[in-house]
Amino acid sequence: MKKTLASIFLILGFIAAYFLVKNSPPLHGLLSIIANYLLIFIPSYFFLKTFFASADGVGMFNDGKMTFVACAIITVITMNLLNSNIHGGTTSEEKIKTISEKYSLTTQANITDIVHQDGFFIKGKEAKESWLVIYSFYVDGKKYYGKEIFQSRPDLKKGNAIDVKYVKDTPTINIPL
Repeated sequence: MKKTLASIFLILGFIAAYFLVKNSPPLHGLLSIIANYLLIFIPSYFFLKTFFASADGVGMFNDGKMTFVACAIITVITMNLLNSNIHGGTTSEEKIKTISEKYSLTTQANITDIVHQDGFFIKGKEAKESWLVIYSFYVDGKKYYGKEIFQSRPDLKKGNAIDVKYVKDTPTINIPL
């Protein structure tokens, strides 16, 4: 019974994470990102503990550290695969490659927000100042979002129209032109 419940919990976690990633707007907070990762991590943890921990206490997943590491690996791989398959990747280069490989169309989008991101240093490495441009567009009556990070101040304003290229069957994979 425990194994069945752990399996159902794992499947429901993966399904919920898929729908959250698919329907998430391009700018979402840290809590949303953490929630997406926890939807994979927690069911994976219970699944591994239920299926692979031995009763005598010598199994590989009886150690909490090993289970934690395995779940972290499963979670990161799953979230990267979801982002690649739903949004065409996490970087502009990945999206351009995906769009160029598939049949794509062009449409007009409206800029919904421009977010200035200050530069900062992490462990001596500089993250440069950038501007996140968020836009929305409609395909077959459904609203889709996109985002692009510019390293210099873009000559755009909120409400401006821009051309966007998107994959015909998956408009969530898009880039501004």
